[in-house]
Amino acid sequence: MIDKLFVGAFFLFLSTFSVLSLFRIGQKETDAISNKEINISFNGDYSFSNSKRLVREHFDNRIAYKSAIYKALSNFELNLFDRSIKPNKVVKGNNGWYYLGNDFRNVLETSAGLSIYPKRKRKVLINKLIKLKKKFNNEGIDFVIAVAPNKHSVYPEHLPYTSNGLTKLDILDKNNIPGFINFKTPLLEYKNQNRLYHKTNSHWNSLGSFYAYQHLIDRLNKESDMNLVPLNITQLRFDTVLSYSEDLTAMIQIEELEQRIESKIIKSSETYNTIDIGSNINYPNHKKHQFERIFKNLKCSDNCLSKTIFYRDSFGTDMINLLLYNTKQLNVVHSYAMDFDYIKKQKPDLVIYEIVERNIDFLFKL
Repeated sequence: MIDKLFVGAFFLFLSTFSVLSLFRIGQKETDAISNKEINISFNGDYSFSNSKRLVREHFDNRIAYKSAIYKALSNFELNLFDRSIKPNKVVKGNNGWYYLGNDFRNVLETSAGLSIYPKRKRKVLINKLIKLKKKFNNEGIDFVIAVAPNKHSVYPEHLPYTSNGLTKLDILDKNNIPGFINFKTPLLEYKNQNRLYHKTNSHWNSLGSFYAYQHLIDRLNKESDMNLVPLNITQLRFDTVLSYSEDLTAMIQIEELEQRIESKIIKSSETYNTIDIGSNINYPNHKKHQFERIFKNLKCSDNCLSKTIFYRDSFGTDMINLLLYNTKQLNVVHSYAMDFDYIKKQKPDLVIYEIVERNIDFLFKL
């Protein structure tokens, strides 16, 4: 009986909200987001097309009403039915965990191993990556592809379903492609020691990024005959920052406490003094926002790399300062599109191509 009263009261609230907003037609008000004055007028035209325009403009422009109703609906579904209002965008897991939904490159199916490459297509990609590695090596440039796993792959136990199927990333990793680095390996190793991903955000936290960085340096030393000294965890300070709106919860307009783990390098003054040179406007495709940002470490040790180019997505953000510890100059490009001619002119020691698992099909375009 109480549930029925609650549901009835909720829909009474929604209908009252909508009716009251309709009575305001013809009045001037300020858009809550754009802060511009809006005026929706009826102008005496009773035609169907004008009525349709009126309704459309009402819902398009009176954003404050639409946002409030959407937020109320979202919280209603979560609290009463324990599910997301947009399951294709955000999936509510167990124990306060949220995940990206299938609107993002079918991430649920691919993470569950339900979408894999046909054998022939897999062979095409593997050969492509091997040839690309050789192409860079022939220019005296080391090249690695580093894949950041989906949260679904590292913390599947909090999803509302279970699956143990091999993913595209798992299958590529088993083929021992030169220069192919799977960050899923170290994250699975350390996940029981600390939380490595945000609960209400789709990305790893600073701890997850740190363990991925250490794994990257270890692989470079073993496979590329480098002698890089990685940062030790004692050289970083990890802080907990409270947040109530992250990328996943923001999509469904709910507030939920997130204890973000963020890091700062603290014990490295002798070999770490960085400056941000700024954006390079001469980088190809700069107008398409594929810009390059240049950082320098003025006190890098003798065994540092001279120059590294780092192609990355949003998962690479926390890795910038970590990588800068091991290179005198770090050119960071927030893009999946590489310009080989430009790279040759730059003459870096190393090119790192970081990509999140759900976008792994972009590797076909390299």
